[in-house]
Amino acid sequence: MGSQDDLKTPTIALIGFVGAVLMFAVIVLLQVVYYHIEYRLRQRKDYQQPPAELGTVVAEQQARLADNHIDEAMESVVRKLRSGVQLHEEPEAPQPKPKEDSDAKRKSTPEP
Repeated sequence: MGSQDDLKTPTIALIGFVGAVLMFAVIVLLQVVYYHIEYRLRQRKDYQQPPAELGTVVAEQQARLADNHIDEAMESVVRKLRSGVQLHEEPEAPQPKPKEDSDAKRKSTPEP
């Protein structure tokens, strides 16, 4: 009964089913990779770059603070110099520690 021209239908059906499942898995995997890359690019674009107007506002504020701070510091130094206050104190040189005599150290410790 088994001639060579007979088709093996169960084998063909199994191969077709496995192929369809694999094709579905590959498509889902590609979609996951695509959406993950798109999410990372969008996050980088949206969150890593501050808005342009924020940058200009911050730059203006820093310039005003720097100008005010420098002006106030200069006025303070001039006032102190006019009043005769010494601006910088000379740092004291560290005093060297006296070295202990190794013989005196041995004599002070009792021998066993």
